Amino acid sequence: MTGPRASDGELGGAIPAPQEPFVWPPRERPATASRPAAASSAGVGAAPRSATGLLATGRQGLESLERTLLPWVSAPLAWRLATGRVVLDEPDAACDRCGRTLQKGEDREFGCVACESERFPWVRLVRLGEYRDGLAEAVREVKFRRNRALGEALGRQLGEALRRAGVSTQPAAITPLPTTRWRRLSLGIDHALTLARGAARAARLPLKNALARRPGPTQLEVPPSARRSNVAGAFYARHRQARALPKRVVLVDDVLTTGSTLRAASKALRRAAPGVELWAAVAAVAQQRG
Repeated sequence: MTGPRASDGELGGAIPAPQEPFVWPPRERPATASRPAAASSAGVGAAPRSATGLLATGRQGLESLERTLLPWVSAPLAWRLATGRVVLDEPDAACDRCGRTLQKGEDREFGCVACESERFPWVRLVRLGEYRDGLAEAVREVKFRRNRALGEALGRQLGEALRRAGVSTQPAAITPLPTTRWRRLSLGIDHALTLARGAARAARLPLKNALARRPGPTQLEVPPSARRSNVAGAFYARHRQARALPKRVVLVDDVLTTGSTLRAASKALRRAAPGVELWAAVAAVAQQRG
């Protein structure tokens, strides 16, 4: 049998008021006449801080705490492609020698108008698109935010593009453009290797680390006019791996800008394995090349 409800005095205190529902961000509470504003810590004559100012400071602190403690979440490549955040090339959108975007109706049988008189160490170049907008953002995210899942997903797209280009018509292998040990440690990722792993899986080709790189400035640390001399002699072949390479080798990198890095790597590999046919595959091609 339920007894009579105890009074406030019997419970030893007032019954607490019901809690307000949790709301985020918090609403600014209206000032009440019965509750005077607290004096500022700066002194009696200083004006009190407004509630809006306190809320702004609180939000900034919470955002800083989120960035520090909560894991950074990245949208997967499949979602970016489905929503148009990342747009990849249509078939025949780029020159298959230099990687430049072709104009509608432009002839590309022996290279585009920009490269028909130029010689390349590779016989075919495959790309995913231009280095801009969402694709450029994704490439930077792989490199500077160490997003391996995104890098391998881009690599798988590159591998599919290689298959469509006929890479498997001869025995072939994938070789990433190497970085230095110090660069790999400072970035926390080998971005070209990450792309190459995804490409090798999608294209069903073996991955061969046939090249190594000597220490030196990165291409981002020198102006475009000095990039060819910066990478001259930067690469050397791992002879044991190079001797076991198949007829066709695909060199994989993230971005083609001036082409100097790919040329230097091609030269080093050709010196160790003169009979190989070289292809190049990159996630993106910068619009301006020098």
